[in-house]
Amino acid sequence: MTYLYNEEINGGFVVAGQKMLGVLKGLIISYLITIILLFAVAVVVYKVGISDTVLSGLITAVYIFATFLGGFVTGKKVQEKKFVWGALFGFTYILIAVALSAIVGGAEAGTLVPRITKCVMCVAGGMLGAMLA
Repeated sequence: MTYLYNEEINGGFVVAGQKMLGVLKGLIISYLITIILLFAVAVVVYKVGISDTVLSGLITAVYIFATFLGGFVTGKKVQEKKFVWGALFGFTYILIAVALSAIVGGAEAGTLVPRITKCVMCVAGGMLGAMLA
């Protein structure tokens, strides 16, 4: 016999919604951390004047650190299949960052491999943070 209302399915939607709220909370925290740390990097660049290679490394480190912490927050909220939710968090984080970068700065030619590398590192950072939560 088929039922139109299934408590187990509806409960599944509620749980998935709560997990997405965990991802959203992780995104908010990680972007706040990113803004603060990128501001600190900008101050260092202004005061000290570091090379472009060091600057690129610092920006990548900020992304990885922020996705790790955001993944950790996400992992604390979801409590199961943390690596999947952490990877989803990292992917969402970098997707938003790349979209904002394209809107604000335009697309740059010849930077596909470093961008893919940063994407993989952000997904891995979110996944690792969630698994260690």
